Amino acid sequence: MSSFTTSFPTLPLDVIELVAESLAIDEEIASLKSCSLVCHAFLDICRRHLFCKLRLDHSTVHRIGALQRRSRGSAVREPPLMVTNYARELVYITEEPTYRKHRGSPSILKYFNRIRSFTLVFNDYYGSTTGKEISSSLKTSLSRFIRANHLIHLRLYGIKNLPATFFLQVPYLSKLVLEHCTIAEVVHIRKVEAKPPKLRSFSSHNGRLMPLLNAKTANGTSILDLTALEEFSMGFDDVSTNDGMDLVRGFLKSSTELKSLKLSGKLVDAFLGLTADFFHDVLGLYPKLNCLGNLADALTADNLKTLKILHFYPMLETNTIDPYLYLVHELEVISGKNVLQALILEIDVDTDCHCTTDHDTWSKLDCVLSQKGAFPFIRQVRMLITLNRFSLDYVNLVEKLEEVGRVCFPWLRENEDVEFTFEVRIEEI
Repeated sequence: MSSFTTSFPTLPLDVIELVAESLAIDEEIASLKSCSLVCHAFLDICRRHLFCKLRLDHSTVHRIGALQRRSRGSAVREPPLMVTNYARELVYITEEPTYRKHRGSPSILKYFNRIRSFTLVFNDYYGSTTGKEISSSLKTSLSRFIRANHLIHLRLYGIKNLPATFFLQVPYLSKLVLEHCTIAEVVHIRKVEAKPPKLRSFSSHNGRLMPLLNAKTANGTSILDLTALEEFSMGFDDVSTNDGMDLVRGFLKSSTELKSLKLSGKLVDAFLGLTADFFHDVLGLYPKLNCLGNLADALTADNLKTLKILHFYPMLETNTIDPYLYLVHELEVISGKNVLQALILEIDVDTDCHCTTDHDTWSKLDCVLSQKGAFPFIRQVRMLITLNRFSLDYVNLVEKLEEVGRVCFPWLRENEDVEFTFEVRIEEI
């Protein structure tokens, strides 16, 4: 009697790793979990992706801490948090009342040593964005955490009076996001050996950042190296922020590689309902986002040689405001000396407010872009107007704005080399 053996082809684990990586990119978490149940080899591959991104808040951290305390007397010698070995991105959310109740919670950070992207959200229970000062215990935990990890991306939210010297602890940082943060005025910075982080991407929304620009080390170098800055984004919605375009000018003046610029904000204050001229002439305040005489001046000759994408996000509150916030005037100033390829305008009309439908006003953009040799590399112009509606009937306004899109941009519509889109939509509040 002859015996037959049946053999099945073995799929190389390299292929499984590629499959798992593809599932992770597509965020197919359920599929990754299923794959991890096949065998130990599959588990080792999949959990690197399953635990690559972690999100912790104080309630989660407190439960983990309690579990660790109960297991201290066991004979198990494995590290208490195995998943920290796989984490590369960490989001840490701390809420003020819970933080006061469990002061030892930040010690969880000591278990992480392979993090590349870190987000710290410091907020109170009700979601206030006024900002909170970091306590001494959290400062200590953060300092240890930062020294133990090779941070490349950092996002901070809701932190008040953050020392400018904090960023000298992250010399490999390339992407920085600050939201609702304020930087403390620098009194004296001792001489340090650490090199300043060389940023390639910077984004900020609602914060006091001028002290960060002005801060210098004892040997005269800036806290941030902005020479290689490629992406810059800034939002101006905070009433207390009156340095406006001076911040943009300060961040861009050193960059020789700027590729993308995004600005968002409004020209007048919704609560007061005052015009920009009143702000400037009577109150003497700097408008929130007024391009007139500012944007072109903020862009250096080096910036104009490299800037390819301009993303502009104006927020309108009355129909008397220029819907471009004078951007068209600044485009005319830089015409013929730029390499701009894409212009994206996302115009946001405040809740139950109107914007102008005057054809002459809207057609200014088409007139500037159509000038011979003004923007020879432009290949995409995208315009999106969002009407935020609570109770107002926007039917008539939508019809008029759609007519604006059909009538006011003849050059953009006929130019085969430029991809032009014009869209009006209603956002229910």
